[in-house]
Amino acid sequence: MALSFALDGKRLITLGLDHTVRLWDTRAQKEISLLGLLEKGGGFNVAVSPDGLWAATSGFDHMVKIWDLDSPGVFSTLRGHVGRVVGVAFHPDGETLATTGLDGVVRFWDLPKQPDDWTLDGVYGVCFGFSEKRPLLLGIESEGHIDIWNVSTQDRILHVEGKNAVWLPGGEGIVFLRDQALIEWDRAHQNEHLLSTPRETLNGIKGLACSPDGRMLAWGEDDQIHVWDRTRGQEIARLSTGEQITDHITFSPDSMTMATCGSASNVVRVWSVASWQMTRELRGHHLGIFAIAFSPDGRTLASAGADQTTRLWHLASGTATVLQSDEGALQTLAFSPDGRTLAVGTFEGSVKLWSIATQQQVTTFAAGASVVQSVRFAPDGSALASSSMDGKVSVWRAPTWNEIHAGTASEHAPFTRSSP
Repeated sequence: MALSFALDGKRLITLGLDHTVRLWDTRAQKEISLLGLLEKGGGFNVAVSPDGLWAATSGFDHMVKIWDLDSPGVFSTLRGHVGRVVGVAFHPDGETLATTGLDGVVRFWDLPKQPDDWTLDGVYGVCFGFSEKRPLLLGIESEGHIDIWNVSTQDRILHVEGKNAVWLPGGEGIVFLRDQALIEWDRAHQNEHLLSTPRETLNGIKGLACSPDGRMLAWGEDDQIHVWDRTRGQEIARLSTGEQITDHITFSPDSMTMATCGSASNVVRVWSVASWQMTRELRGHHLGIFAIAFSPDGRTLASAGADQTTRLWHLASGTATVLQSDEGALQTLAFSPDGRTLAVGTFEGSVKLWSIATQQQVTTFAAGASVVQSVRFAPDGSALASSSMDGKVSVWRAPTWNEIHAGTASEHAPFTRSSP
């Protein structure tokens, strides 16, 4: 635990063993606000700026947080230390922060003038990622509705009843489920039309996916997978998986391969689109699988699940490289567009970035105080979106790979988070 008075002596900032950062009124002897939560491991130290506007905290996660004392929340996150950050101190002019850590380095930071993060609060749903067109559009499922946001202007441009939405290639439309009907919404013409009315099922429709070429839609209904040809408006395949529920489906980048799995199963099945025959069963997970994704070159399939492992399956051989986590079940994952980075969302509310080349964890950052339900990179690699069960949806502006790897300290820190 650590604490620090503001220079006026009227306010006190504390770091608790419960990982909270709190602001207190010393005269009234009551809490003013909960500024926020620190990542796993908590914090070491706290300092208040001379003008009393900011507090800086150091932590076990190698990061420094700048907190706005007038508006609860993280104003900025400074990344660069490669060991635990122990000390923080403001320069008397209030424009520079010095930090030191167990990496043996003292760093001097020019304090950011603008907040580097924004968050959609109260969105208790699943983020389904970015469109391929700019300005970037982020789709959110929340409380039986689908919202689409213009990330550049922070405006909501669509609010429609539905769920289980996926973007169509080209970024000009989405397909979603409303009751038992599959609906396609056309952004360019601002209208929708019925694609299909699937049969009534015990578990409903699961795992809706669209092929990258835009031709096929696939979804799970109980123990079967249905594949729909959008261009011809008819079903072209119905596959039996042998599982009670198939709720994860994904296509390879060339649309020639499809992978499927169920959260209650520990097997990933790989299918040839040309023949609709199963070509591989990938076995290795010990518990249910919660997420699957192809690498951009289509040679690797990543899977993650309840056994706290991420597996990188080499599809040519069927062998796997295992990445081990220590933060509970892994809920979601996504490759960066260049295929060099894998983002994995955890049960504990963090997003971990892994280097594909070295199979080493590069960095970790907080996405919320609860389970991370979804992570998605922007098609150009400029941003990463995450959503968590505590109602937080964040957009993280991505640096280049070299900046992530080097962890260089700068005013524009790697993976700054944004929110409208």
